[in-house]
Amino acid sequence: GFGITSGFISITVHPIPTDITVNETIVDVYINRSFYLKINYTEEISSAVINGAMLNVSWASFYNIIPVANGFIVNFSTIDLSLTIYTILLELSHPGHESGFHNVYVNVIPKSTSLQIFLNQEDKTTDKSLSIPGNNPLNITVIYKDTITDSFISGAIVELNGSGISETLTENGQQYSIIFNSGDFSIGIYFLSISIQKENYNIVPSIIKITIDQIEILVEIIEFNGTLDIFAGDSFSISIILTEEGSGKLIENANVSYSWLSYLDEAFTNIGDGIYEIQIKVPNSAKGSYTIDLIVLIEGTQFKNRIFPLNIYILQRPTPNYLIWIILGILIPVIGVLSALSLRNYVIIPRKRKKERLFMNTIQVFKDVKNIQ
Repeated sequence: GFGITSGFISITVHPIPTDITVNETIVDVYINRSFYLKINYTEEISSAVINGAMLNVSWASFYNIIPVANGFIVNFSTIDLSLTIYTILLELSHPGHESGFHNVYVNVIPKSTSLQIFLNQEDKTTDKSLSIPGNNPLNITVIYKDTITDSFISGAIVELNGSGISETLTENGQQYSIIFNSGDFSIGIYFLSISIQKENYNIVPSIIKITIDQIEILVEIIEFNGTLDIFAGDSFSISIILTEEGSGKLIENANVSYSWLSYLDEAFTNIGDGIYEIQIKVPNSAKGSYTIDLIVLIEGTQFKNRIFPLNIYILQRPTPNYLIWIILGILIPVIGVLSALSLRNYVIIPRKRKKERLFMNTIQVFKDVKNIQ
């Protein structure tokens, strides 16, 4: 009891769902460098690799697609790009499968650099400070390198600023440098910033600390070493030469004085050519060891004032012993008389008697001859 009827069945065949996996979704890469992405295209349910797929890439620079067994490896270049964020658009397709889309964000960053700082030929990359006296020159040298290739970066603008100073370092060979002469800085502490600009390279700011110290004064005493021995009541002279430590330059504008016993701030005479001298009278009562303080002062703050100790030893002349001289005065005539008597008794008289005996013997011989006749 059933009739025959006809109908239609509509079958819709959907593409197989797919997944796209990429090893990176955000990439930081240096300008003018390359990087790669590993891309896998698989079925969503079975995770089976879809072989023979097509890959389309949208990228602002060069790239190279390399098919591999389980997907693709794509090498990307950042040549001719700017320092900004870019997007890579990936599209994968295969008959019977859903097309897949994926975005990767690329942050193009400046090239990494390293900076070495030398102050007066000393490596101060870590400890960026230097102390020098005011009469020394200052040499600031910077070596700017690409961190990856370790190669020197030429053509950079290297500037030095701070404390009223604004200078540009000069490129010389494999370095940037500048030399300040003595006197370009006053006494004090200076903080100077080093800034470097080079297209596509990161900026490496650095701050150095320069301390300009007062100049030390060297005191040389002419024709004198150690301790000076002098008798009380006598006078002696002191001559000194003043020079700058380091440069050896003569100091001709100093105020030199000395302090000793009751003599306070007695001034030396400036002879010229860095020579200063003075004559000192030693008190009669002085005795033993003393230290004379030589005080060297120079107006202004460029030089460090100096107190130089000079050791002297005061001797007392021996007091004459008049009793001894009186005794000697008495003894000398007595000794003279005794010497004369001794000479008469033991030398003159014996000689005279000897001569008399010889004479008598001679006469006796003549008498005997005459008697015989």
